Amino acid sequence: MNDFGPRRDAPLTEIQRDILAIRQSAFWLEREFASELRSTAPVYQHSVCNLLHYMALRRRDIRPLQRELARLGLSSLGRAESHVLANLFSARRRAATRAAGSW
Repeated sequence: MNDFGPRRDAPLTEIQRDILAIRQSAFWLEREFASELRSTAPVYQHSVCNLLHYMALRRRDIRPLQRELARLGLSSLGRAESHVLANLFSARRRAATRAAGSW
């Protein structure tokens, strides 16, 4: 989906794909700004990298995805800004666990 929002009653695999697409966008931004990251003081590189990940998360309307995650009782990613990739990984893992029926 282009806006990373699942349709109503979307299967969990679609949610997983949407989260994976956001993560891929985050890694793409890291590559896009690789020279800027290298020129950043080492003490700030992790923060700058996380900011790029946050930009990937928020560059599209993820409200439909957030609603679907919340409806399923999963993290809505609403407070993901401090550790974006960790929150995306966690949400995707929980969706995969739920899809496998071991929830």
